[in-house]
Amino acid sequence: MSTGKGKGYLLKKSWHTNTLANVEKVWKAEQKHLAEERRIAELKKEREDERRVQELMSVKDQAGKYAKRTERVEFMYRGPVGVSTEQYLEGKKYEFKEEEKDLLGKGQDGHMGLLEGKQDSVVNDTWNKVREDPMMEILKQRQERIESIRNNPVKLEKLKRKLHQLGYREGGVAEDKERRRRERAESREE
Repeated sequence: MSTGKGKGYLLKKSWHTNTLANVEKVWKAEQKHLAEERRIAELKKEREDERRVQELMSVKDQAGKYAKRTERVEFMYRGPVGVSTEQYLEGKKYEFKEEEKDLLGKGQDGHMGLLEGKQDSVVNDTWNKVREDPMMEILKQRQERIESIRNNPVKLEKLKRKLHQLGYREGGVAEDKERRRRERAESREE
């Protein structure tokens, strides 16, 4: 009695669970669900952080030691205070100097004071140049495409099949070159 030969036709049925199309549908649905869960968790965290900041500001306002602040849109345009781009990207902790501690928080209506001006525009300008560079955008899109293929087992399998049909092996170009070199050497000997 054969175990698998008689039922090979089932793989060709559209409803079979092991067909490539159905595996791809399941994988895409799982990825979509995971992305949605991550997004919801991130939004919850952001809301919690905003709530904590609002609570701290209300406590500060109730204490009466500080001038009451008015809600404005300026918070969107403020950059990191006293932190250079290199320090920020390297994750180093910034230690404020005594003069900087005196300048922080002393401005009118709760703004950061004298450190807010030119430094922010230089940092923002550099960031905008890096962010809007067309070559960086192209490289980023290329990297995203490669990652999407690597993370999608169905696309990866299709690509491997296509490469195998074209004559590429898993060892890659170096292995093919070595094989050709050996074949040339053997043909010379004969």
